[in-house]
Amino acid sequence: MQQTQPFSGIIPPVSTIFTADGALDKAGTAALIDSMIDAGVNGLFFLGSGGEFSQLNTEERKAIAEFAVAHVDRRVPVLIGTGGTNARETIELSQHAQQVGADGIVVINPYYWKVSEANLIRYFEQVADSVTLPVILYNFPALTGQDLTPQLVKTLVDSRRNIVGIKDTIDSVAHLRSMILTVKAAHPDFVVLCGYDDHLFNTLLLGGDGAISASGNFCPADFGETVAGFPRRRPGPGGAVSSDPAANSADVSAGCPVRERD
Repeated sequence: MQQTQPFSGIIPPVSTIFTADGALDKAGTAALIDSMIDAGVNGLFFLGSGGEFSQLNTEERKAIAEFAVAHVDRRVPVLIGTGGTNARETIELSQHAQQVGADGIVVINPYYWKVSEANLIRYFEQVADSVTLPVILYNFPALTGQDLTPQLVKTLVDSRRNIVGIKDTIDSVAHLRSMILTVKAAHPDFVVLCGYDDHLFNTLLLGGDGAISASGNFCPADFGETVAGFPRRRPGPGGAVSSDPAANSADVSAGCPVRERD
């Protein structure tokens, strides 16, 4: 699954495995990590929604981040989810992720209370300024109640060089397309990763970079073959993104791995 971008291709959001008494199951988590790396994933994302970050306290999140970085041991890039309901906690977790050797952080917007766009921008700017690590934004409006619009994201990327990508978990091809054409067209190295498995083809077809795919926990090789076989394209005026689905049908066929039935 070789990719040119540092955070692209298939990056599974690693499930956090617990023992019966609620402690981190290190042996089980290690086995899951090893199986995905052996399958050729392009990176691993810890403490996302599938990692149950919102159900863990700060010390538990730090312990998982430390274990993840140590066990992966530079075999693939490690992303740590550090977002929360307030900037203070998010900054503390982001700085901790940097201290323990993570390769980047993934930051969701504050949830429960809807904040103004100005405050939302300031939140992400404060987090980005608190570390030198690459920052990937995490858009999940179905759970946060607030969308990170393409124009808002572009404003952030224009002002902070270490905001390098987005996990766009939204059931809208139009939103993904607008994110790519608004942000990636202006900043070609900006990474757009879909958060829903169903939109992997759409994301690649439109010029995106891959997926943070929950199904990558149990079938990472299948998703990797899809990404590896898909022609790379760049969005932009007069570029490869077409509004006519038929114009890109050959790329969809090229990206589909052919499998024989048992």
